[in-house]
Amino acid sequence: PLASLQELGEAARAQEMARWQGFLYLVGARRERGGGGGRGRTTASSRLTLALRHYDRALSPPSEGSASAAMEECAAACRLDLATFYLSSSGAGAGATAAAGTAGGGHRARLESGLTHARAGLSLLQGRPVASGGGDADDSLVASLRRDLADAAERLLRELIRATAVAGNSSRAETLKEEYRALLSSRTDPKSR
Repeated sequence: PLASLQELGEAARAQEMARWQGFLYLVGARRERGGGGGRGRTTASSRLTLALRHYDRALSPPSEGSASAAMEECAAACRLDLATFYLSSSGAGAGATAAAGTAGGGHRARLESGLTHARAGLSLLQGRPVASGGGDADDSLVASLRRDLADAAERLLRELIRATAVAGNSSRAETLKEEYRALLSSRTDPKSR
C-alpha cells in the first residue's frame, strides 16, 4: 500500500508539473496573440498547441483509474485555466458581442470551449464536501476552485447567450438562459454547494 501511495504522489506531482508547463505556454500564447502580426500569430499558435498538449497530459486519467483528491483538484484547476483562457481569447465584453455577430462562429466556438471546460471542472468537484468555517487548506482550495469555476461559467454563459442571440439562434439562446438561471439558483442555494 505504501508503494502505491508513493506512486500516486508521483503521479500527482507529474500532473501538477504538466499543468504549470501548460499554463506558462498559455500565458506566452496570450501575450504573443496580443502582439499581432503574422509572426506573432504563428508563435502564438505553436505555443497554444504546446499548452494544450501539456493540459491534455495533466487531464489524462491516472493509469489505475482512480485519482486522489489532489489530482482531482489539479484537474479542476486545469479546467479553470482553460475556461479563463477561452473567455479572454474570445474577446468577451466591451463590445465584443456586436463583433461576434459579424465574426462568425469562431467567437462562439471559443466561448463554447470555455464553457465545456468550466462545466467539466465543476463536475469534478461536485461531490466534494467543503467544510464551513474552520476548514483546512484543502477545503478552502475546493471552495475557491468551485467559486472561480462557477464565476467563469456564469461569464461564459452570459457572453454565449449574447453571441447566440446576435447570431439569431433563439432556441439555443433559450437553452443557455435556462442553464444560466440554474447556475445562479445553485449558487444562492446553500444545499447545492
